[in-house]
Amino acid sequence: GADHLALLTDEGRVWSYGKGTALAMPKAERKSWELLEVTAHSLIGRCVLQIACGSNTTAFIVEP
Repeated sequence: GADHLALLTDEGRVWSYGKGTALAMPKAERKSWELLEVTAHSLIGRCVLQIACGSNTTAFIVEP
């Protein structure tokens, strides 16, 4: 994305690095340009297969 990136591990976990509150990380838990694991409610317990970062969005494809 323009101000963020998302990294996908071999285990299907997602880490993000970027500006502000990218990837639904609460502001209290995230500082700009800090690498953190994404713990968005919709991803808990799901294995992510692919990620696509747009200018201001991030899309995830997860196992059914």
